[in-house]
Amino acid sequence: MAKKNIKIIPHEDTAKWLYTFNDLMTLLLTFFVLILSMSTLNAAKLKDLQADLIDALGVMELGKPEQDALIEQLFTLEDIGREQKIINTVQKQKKKGVQIKDFVAAETPPELQLKEFTALKQEGKKEYNEQEIIFSQFEKLIDENFFEPGISVIKRERGIVLRLNEKVLFSQGSAKVKESAYITLGKIASIIKKTSLKISIEGHTNSTSVNNYLFASNWELSMNRALNVLDFYVNKVLVNSDKFYVTGFADSFPVENNDTEQNRAENRRIDLVFTKS
Repeated sequence: MAKKNIKIIPHEDTAKWLYTFNDLMTLLLTFFVLILSMSTLNAAKLKDLQADLIDALGVMELGKPEQDALIEQLFTLEDIGREQKIINTVQKQKKKGVQIKDFVAAETPPELQLKEFTALKQEGKKEYNEQEIIFSQFEKLIDENFFEPGISVIKRERGIVLRLNEKVLFSQGSAKVKESAYITLGKIASIIKKTSLKISIEGHTNSTSVNNYLFASNWELSMNRALNVLDFYVNKVLVNSDKFYVTGFADSFPVENNDTEQNRAENRRIDLVFTKS
């Protein structure tokens, strides 16, 4: 019987298209990952921009609804690249000398601008009124108590200054508060306790070098005087220490020229400066 010739036909791979398809999917995945990475927020730049905006608005802490809404509105990305657009615009405006708050106003809806303006205005009005009140209280205190010459209250741009000359508080060259000054400081404390303003206790001297074994320089003398006034208020009349800052300026900020004894005496002083922050 003759053998049949059986022709074996090799199996044809019909799925070759899958190789091309897999390559295409890999390329598409790489492409979309690249797009995603390009659209991811630049956290560091965003944080710097947020700090610039907060500083421009005079905001020291977040949490107020109007402030949060403003920041959220500015940092909502409507399209890819908006974040970088905002950053570039702010940086350009800063280089031109334009204040950041002007850019914020341009980017903020009118109704939000009004809310923010109203909130800041009310806060500023409160602080201004408190400064006016404390100025009037000190004027009244000085007039009614017939304090010895050397105590005055002055309005300055940075706040209300209650000025106490050296002869009211100290003996010349000494940083110890005189007992005769306790009543005066105590009456001032009755006003200090009621205010929410911060108080900078600043010691000042004249340009004449200190000439005793207690202090090596006018810097030490001015600082120790300020510290002893702080000690009186915190430990003797129990005023909250969080209200105070203490600084010694030596002869850096004279109120008169140091050319006569009277002028030098005017420069030896303690200033209590009542500020908004």
